[in-house]
Amino acid sequence: SSESAVVVGGYKNSASGVKSFVGAGWYNEAQGEASFIGGGIFNEATAKDSFVGAGRECHATGRQSFVGGGNSNYAIGAQSSVAGGKSNYARRTNSFVGGGNLNLADGARSAVVAGDDNEASEDDAFVGAGADNTASGKQSFVAAGLSNAASGSQSAALGSYGKASASFSAVFSFDGTLSTTNKCVNDVENSIKMCAPNGLVVNEVDITKSISELETHIASLDDALQSALSLVEYVDTGVCVDDNDSIYERTKSGAASSWTWAACAHVAIRSGCRGFEILEQESVSR
Repeated sequence: SSESAVVVGGYKNSASGVKSFVGAGWYNEAQGEASFIGGGIFNEATAKDSFVGAGRECHATGRQSFVGGGNSNYAIGAQSSVAGGKSNYARRTNSFVGGGNLNLADGARSAVVAGDDNEASEDDAFVGAGADNTASGKQSFVAAGLSNAASGSQSAALGSYGKASASFSAVFSFDGTLSTTNKCVNDVENSIKMCAPNGLVVNEVDITKSISELETHIASLDDALQSALSLVEYVDTGVCVDDNDSIYERTKSGAASSWTWAACAHVAIRSGCRGFEILEQESVSR
């Protein structure tokens, strides 16, 4: 052991760093200055102020790095942390992996909280949990789920099999028919895309169905208006006549010459002919 280093117990443990410490376990090595290993087997703390609590084959190699326990975990970046799990890596400064298996935090201040085979590979990227998720855009976000990708800057993906590839894009993927080869993709900047075949329900109201019904109603009203307008045609300035040769003339306004076909038709139909008088004439020249 080195100067002021301490090995409390265990078997074939080594404290070679100044003020380093090994509490127990087997074949542990505290090499960094003021490094610490609590116990476990085949663990190493090689950087200054590095820490391994316990576990098996865990490595704290970054300055002020931390590994709580688990199996084959690596805290490589300065002030990086791996709390537990198996085969997790915190490679960059202030990166974090909470637990799970085969997770990678490879951006500065990136984080993977849990799950399997998740990766936060850019600065400030985040993956909450799930499996096979990737946050590779700066400040990108994947909540959880399966096989999501947020590759755009400040992009976000929720659900499963979603991909937000544009900057400031988000995808909400809730479609059971999707797969790794058939994803819900949003590649438009500053937008949100939702893949949910059965629609969006808010406070028991089916928003998708309501929008569809509204579109149908508007189309029906437009058809009715066009049908009504087709009964009225232009005869002369300020005068309308329908298919039955009933003539409607604007008599309450002295500016009859200002009336166009459109104005005449809309007033005659929508206002119930208010402001018009029916002329006693059986037919007109068209």
